[in-house]
Amino acid sequence: MQDKVADLIRSFGMSGFLVTEELKTLEQRYDVELGHTTRNSAEDQTDYYPQFEHSVRSEAADMSSHYELFYCLETSIRKLISETSPRLRDLTGGGVVEFLRTSLLR
Repeated sequence: MQDKVADLIRSFGMSGFLVTEELKTLEQRYDVELGHTTRNSAEDQTDYYPQFEHSVRSEAADMSSHYELFYCLETSIRKLISETSPRLRDLTGGGVVEFLRTSLLR
């Protein structure tokens, strides 16, 4: 009885392995990432950036969350400006950049 259970478990494991290998083949063939396996990003980065000191890579990883915030802020500000730019053009007679430059230099 235990041999049959062990065979079923082994068969189940092999089925999963074969499905995973087939998905990897499809990923390579169609140049997509299906996300069925996890990547060890720390290991990938260590391999990819070996020329940089560990402390610099660690500092850069810490900065990534700040970059995400700054990117969101910049994108939101750009969107706000583009949405309000018709009103700015009306207010400034079309010279938005010159208006902003002179206003900021005061």
